[in-house]
Amino acid sequence: MSNLIPWVVAFYLVFGGVWAAKLLRQGQSWSTAAASLVLWPLFLGVEGAAEGGPNTGRIHAAFIALESTLADPAARGVVEPAELEALRRSLLSVDARLGMVERLLSDPAVAGAGETTVKRLKDARETTLAELDAALGELVQLRVQLGLVALAGDSTPVRGRLAALGARVRALDELSRITGSAGV
Repeated sequence: MSNLIPWVVAFYLVFGGVWAAKLLRQGQSWSTAAASLVLWPLFLGVEGAAEGGPNTGRIHAAFIALESTLADPAARGVVEPAELEALRRSLLSVDARLGMVERLLSDPAVAGAGETTVKRLKDARETTLAELDAALGELVQLRVQLGLVALAGDSTPVRGRLAALGARVRALDELSRITGSAGV
């Protein structure tokens, strides 16, 4: 059995390398490709991962860390898995639109399309990226707050923080949909 372990690890990493190369060929960022080297099983289940955004790997990594914290016996039952999955889908949706904007901005024809419009698109991208970064930071804060739940036993602040984060991300997701459909 111990002879099998190196082969399984090698297969896992080789498949991750193939997946990472595929993502790079499809225009994904190096950070997303690097994350997929180890996290490729998560990418398989994500519909449209190939068309995802530049932060797909960061989003998945943040949720893996949060789910690991929630798996601890002291934190079990505090957060519903459906809440986390809805939050993950919203963040991935926002990131997919960021990916589309990145691909547009890298097109030389778009770069010369008109300074005002391109500047508005870049500004909207920066605002959306800042909000996405803030949401990922909130996920880290949520993990810290779960540590307080383990000590104090009161899960109300965690539930409140998660509800506020969910509302914030849903609003960002909706706003980026409206902004995108309105032509910025």
